[in-house]
Amino acid sequence: MSGRHLVVGATGQVGSHLLAALAAPGALVVGTGHTTAADVQLDLADVRGVEAVLNRVQPDTVWLAGAYTHVDGCEADPAKSRRVNVDGPTAIAAWVRKHGRRLVFFSTDYVFDGTEGPYAEDARPHPLSVYGRDKLAVEALLAHELPDRALVVRTTWVYGRAARGQGFIERLTQNLAAGRSVRLPSDQWGNPTSAANLADATRRLWAADAVGLWHVAGPDYVTRADWGRQVAAHFHHDPSLIEGVPTAALGQPARRPLAGGLLAARAATFLGTPLWDGATGLAHLESP
Repeated sequence: MSGRHLVVGATGQVGSHLLAALAAPGALVVGTGHTTAADVQLDLADVRGVEAVLNRVQPDTVWLAGAYTHVDGCEADPAKSRRVNVDGPTAIAAWVRKHGRRLVFFSTDYVFDGTEGPYAEDARPHPLSVYGRDKLAVEALLAHELPDRALVVRTTWVYGRAARGQGFIERLTQNLAAGRSVRLPSDQWGNPTSAANLADATRRLWAADAVGLWHVAGPDYVTRADWGRQVAAHFHHDPSLIEGVPTAALGQPARRPLAGGLLAARAATFLGTPLWDGATGLAHLESP
């Protein structure tokens, strides 16, 4: 694990766990984020700023966990989504190619339409949203420009202790602790994925010189509402406060893949260890 690593989006859920996974004797790990909590402040939409940070840090590997992940926000402001989710990663890819370095990019099951999930790596993408289309655009760019230097990891429904305390687990348990009911989709299916397990599995893929497209996600395939009930029960809250409703009832601007999710058997076989199911991942979390 020696070398110089730049984790873009280190204050986010995936990025903060990557910082821990990459820490090792002889390794220099630098994290970027929008806040002073990061080693370096960086806005992915600022292409010149991105290039300046890369030139200053000179990483051997860039771990691109940062993104504009507010799916409805991307739908409302596609120009912002393009700047953050496409232009910034494109600038990083160009720098990596020019300097002969490596890139790890995190993508999403939102590149699929959710009609036939869960999906394997060879399934044909068909995104429904601006966010999904922009993520797919970067996947295509990396496959063309960095086929031997880029590791693309699709994942989904990531949970864990968010660095800013704004992850799914925190928001849900805060509401349940206050006795408030929470509406969650009963018709969206996916795989809850531990951020800690995702970071470790991705590090191991990188250490094995894996490149190309890999799915890394938990093995459980559940609805959002049932996952919320599992989280509630684990943290000793009332699962009946979770109200399962159709996605259409939520009035979300961006279309969601309903039968989404990912098949990660290839990664589990390659790594030689199963990815964590929901119960295992929750057991690794401290109580709020």
